[in-house]
Amino acid sequence: MRLTSIEHMRVIAILMIVVGHAAHFAPTNATDYLPSFLKNLVQGGTAYFVFVSGYMFHHVFHGRYQYRTFMADKFRTVAAPYLIISIPLIIWFSIRQPLLADRLFGDPMLGSPFGEVETGLKYLATGAVLPAFWYVPFIMLMFALSPLFRGFINLSSGAQTALIILFSLIAILIHRPPENLNVLHSVIYFTPVYLVGIFTSLNRDAFLRWVRGKEAHLLIAGLTIAGLQTYTGHTGNYHKAMFDYGGADLKLLQKLLLSLAFFAILERVSDLRSNTLTMISNTSFAIFFLHVIVLIVLAKLGITTLTNSAWLNVCLMSAIAVALSVGCAVLVKKIFGAKSRMLIGY
Repeated sequence: MRLTSIEHMRVIAILMIVVGHAAHFAPTNATDYLPSFLKNLVQGGTAYFVFVSGYMFHHVFHGRYQYRTFMADKFRTVAAPYLIISIPLIIWFSIRQPLLADRLFGDPMLGSPFGEVETGLKYLATGAVLPAFWYVPFIMLMFALSPLFRGFINLSSGAQTALIILFSLIAILIHRPPENLNVLHSVIYFTPVYLVGIFTSLNRDAFLRWVRGKEAHLLIAGLTIAGLQTYTGHTGNYHKAMFDYGGADLKLLQKLLLSLAFFAILERVSDLRSNTLTMISNTSFAIFFLHVIVLIVLAKLGITTLTNSAWLNVCLMSAIAVALSVGCAVLVKKIFGAKSRMLIGY
């Protein structure tokens, strides 16, 4: 069964991620309220991918779940392209930017012939190769923990709701890990989003009946929390060590509400068909892998200030990055056929 709403949520997720990263390359005067508010909306778009992943875990895999088959498929389609793209980049960084590893991980095994190997393994284990790549070690650990999520599916609705509330409170307090390097920390933080995705799939019909006519309420609630985050002077995602206290992570609440709002709205327009949106959705993982590389190249070429409008520059960079990433994905698939899934995620 084709899920147009989930297909389009992938589009929202990847576009938010690209725009959020493009905003790092094109100055946006984030000290002003409106630019800061916009940044708080677009950054943290990974949460939408986590929601979709949880939804699809129940909708697609639960009925035919076998752990070994499930993990083999995820290694082939998620971990393999990550390794193939990351390893050359790690070698490049080790040669051109050796101090970056010291800043991220501290001194390697000084004097040891295994120092560079250790650093390379840390890059792979944390996803520190490029800003977006932390997601792969995190989501692979989530997949490895899938028996626990199957247990969640088999609980009563009351127990499921209690666990979602509990993990949400924990996530709000622990925030995201510094520079997204602690994979276990990320798993704990994003678990409520994944569980909400599963819960939404489990209770899809009941949720859609309840939310009918209330979509705007969810949307306004998410926007209000983004406004509150901006008003308190915080721009971007919340990062800190797990056991330090840093107040409440409003971004998590915002993304949970907006995930449900977008899903409900997209279900309303599920008859919408667009070849462009389908292509972006189908190549979303390839865009994920490639867009930061494209943005870096664009920045090196000076394509960051094409106009006098900061956010128009961000949108232009994002559009170029998405178009080039899709083009590259299509080209690789044309050359390598079905094997391209292992090479580039498409």
